[in-house]
Amino acid sequence: MSKLLLGAIFSSVLIGLTSVSQSQVLPEVAPPPKSTIPTQTQPSKTPDATPSNSTITTPTQVPEAPSATTPDLTLLSKAVGVFWQSDRTETNSQMIIRGEQQGVKIEMSAQVKTIAQIGNKFQTQLVFTPVGSTPKATYTIVSNGRDVWIYRPDRRQYAKTTFDAFRSGADWLWTGISSSMFLTISAADRQEMLSVLGTDRDIIKSIPPSQYKDLVGSQRQVDGQDFYNYSYNFKAEGFIFDVLVQPQTATVQRIEFNGKVDGMNISLSEQIISRKPQVKISKRTFEFTPPRGVKKVKAIDIELFK
Repeated sequence: MSKLLLGAIFSSVLIGLTSVSQSQVLPEVAPPPKSTIPTQTQPSKTPDATPSNSTITTPTQVPEAPSATTPDLTLLSKAVGVFWQSDRTETNSQMIIRGEQQGVKIEMSAQVKTIAQIGNKFQTQLVFTPVGSTPKATYTIVSNGRDVWIYRPDRRQYAKTTFDAFRSGADWLWTGISSSMFLTISAADRQEMLSVLGTDRDIIKSIPPSQYKDLVGSQRQVDGQDFYNYSYNFKAEGFIFDVLVQPQTATVQRIEFNGKVDGMNISLSEQIISRKPQVKISKRTFEFTPPRGVKKVKAIDIELFK
């Protein structure tokens, strides 16, 4: 149980982030001349996560966290219980992707709305936008638990793949970091975890320190709000994973990745605008029917820039 409690939070995201780091996050550019970066809701100043043609504003730069300490496992236990309290959820969020390579910096915003259900089922509406510009690419991604469809309406194309193939690729995280984490756990593991958390509030005391030696905790303030920050260092992969939790409600409010791979600095963050458990789901939510005149292609890669 102790491994499930901690491992469920981090395992799936590592797959997606590693795949993203190996894909072309930045456009190819020539080297620069030597002479010459339970419902939970964010504050009202956060932009609406519903895809639109409105301009995206860059969130306030997050300050560095203060010195870290032994993590608060009691709060972590509560946060895990809140996060997986339901077998389904609807999440609206804004992801910010920053990259730097060979002196060239890019910054993209992804507006994400995902309805997810345990059992690998989800529907995602995804819009990429260069910060301060208009939407450049829109996608619909649907999974029925076995198959995944990716639809690109502006090109009137769609592709079909298996869930396993989709999950092992670079596009997995664009369902939303939090939603990909939510989908990681099986229905049986979710029930076991909630059962243990509900009957044994001191379960966290049995977790050996060796199982969270790379997990640290600290108080952190972002945009005037106080959070508890859990930071996990994937030392072998070169990534640091941060989860910001609202202490009073034990809700996850922000998730961040920072790392460097093959000379590329990568920063990926998700700000959760709203997250609703027990959302109503229709029979068609996890089904995809191609619109008339739409062509099926072999594959569709989710592109940030076009």
